[in-house]
Amino acid sequence: MPGSGHKISNSHLTVSLVVSWGKALIKIEKILWAYDGSEEAKAALNHTVFLARRFGSEILGIHVVVLTRRLLYEYLRRHPQIDIYSILDRVEEDYNKEFASIGEELKAQGVSFKGYVCRNEPDKEILKYAADNGVDLIVMGKRGRGLVNTVLVGSTTIKVLRRSKIPVFVAKRRNGKGEEGIGNILVPLDISERLDSVLGYTIEFAKTLNAVLHVLYVLSLHMYEYDFPHSVIRDLRELSAKELRRRVERISLEKGEGVDIRTDVVYATNPYLGIIDYALTHDIDLISMGTHGRKGVKRLVLGSVTEKVISDSPCSVLVLNP
Repeated sequence: MPGSGHKISNSHLTVSLVVSWGKALIKIEKILWAYDGSEEAKAALNHTVFLARRFGSEILGIHVVVLTRRLLYEYLRRHPQIDIYSILDRVEEDYNKEFASIGEELKAQGVSFKGYVCRNEPDKEILKYAADNGVDLIVMGKRGRGLVNTVLVGSTTIKVLRRSKIPVFVAKRRNGKGEEGIGNILVPLDISERLDSVLGYTIEFAKTLNAVLHVLYVLSLHMYEYDFPHSVIRDLRELSAKELRRRVERISLEKGEGVDIRTDVVYATNPYLGIIDYALTHDIDLISMGTHGRKGVKRLVLGSVTEKVISDSPCSVLVLNP
C-alpha cells in the first residue's frame, strides 16, 4: 500500500502504518452538551468547545430540571421563604441565565451556543432533544452530582449510552493535564468480531484532530503469561497482529490520506484491564469503543467491558453504536 510501512518491537507486537481515507470526513455540525450543574459537566464544556472549534460545530446546551432532595435543600437554605412549588420555576430561571452567560462568552470566542432548559427524566429529554435537533454528538460528564469522588458512572450517562443512536463523548477530568487537545486515540478491537464501523468513524475523527490512532487487540489469556509456553504466546501474538493489520489495511483501501495508525497486540487476563493499562502507558487522550458485541448483542450493560473501561479510564471515552 503506498505510503505505508510497519515495524515490530520485542516488547509487544506493533505495526505502524499511514492509511488513506478518501471519503469526506465525518460531519459534526451540532454538539449537544448535557449539563446537570456538576463540576464534571462543567469540565465537559471545555471538551465540547475544543471539538466544536475543530469540527466547526454549533453547541447546544441542555439542562433537565429534576426536583431532587439535594436541590430542594439547596434552594430552601438560600431562600427560606420560597414557595416549594416555585422552586422548579426558579431553577429553570437560574439555568437559563447561566446558559445566556455561557452563550455570550462563547460568542466572543467565535463559537455558536444555544441553551435549552426543560423538565422530565434527564436521559429521555437529552435523547429526544438530540433527535429533534439533528445532533451529531452528545458530550456528557462521566459522573453526575453527588458522585464526584467515586469511580461510578452517573446513572443518566449510562442510560443515554445504552439508548443513544448517535456517538456519545464521555468527558473525563484529567488532573494535571489540560482538558483541550487530543493527540492519541485508542480503538480496542476484537478481531473475532466485525465492528469496522467503529474503526472507520474513529479514523475520520482522528484525522480532523490530527491525532495518532492506536488500534489495539487484547489477547485475553484468562491466566498469567508464564502459565503458557513462550512459543505459544509468540505465535498467538503474531497471528493476532497479522489479522489486525489486515483489518486496518482493508478499511484503508476505501479511504483518503494521512492518518497515522499504530496497531498493537498485548495480552491480559481481562480485556478491559489490557485496555486501561495501554491507555495509561501510551498517554492516550481518548478511547473509542462500540456498544455492541458478538452477534449484535448489546455490551453496554452492567459489568460489560465498555462500562468498566468508562468507569476506570484515565481519559475521555467516545462510545459508538455500530
